[in-house]
Amino acid sequence: MQRHLVRSGEWDVLKGRNLHDEAHLVFTAPWQDAVRREESRVRLDALYRQRFGADYDEIKRIREWLRHHPDRDHVVAFLTDPEPYRP
Repeated sequence: MQRHLVRSGEWDVLKGRNLHDEAHLVFTAPWQDAVRREESRVRLDALYRQRFGADYDEIKRIREWLRHHPDRDHVVAFLTDPEPYRP
């Protein structure tokens, strides 16, 4: 039985995207790691979207804002403190 690494039509897709000269990279550890990371990111994104529903986009916006905030640690402490105004 002969096995093909490229399925019917896939070579044309690779050539169409000008990737046919670099197809060997698909078999490298860094390429495979990147594929796994992207698959994980997509899976987690779907889980968070399901959990947070309509709020998910706003949560991501706030998260990005917070990531760049110069006083990030204090903002997070304020948000997570159940009584931030207690003496």
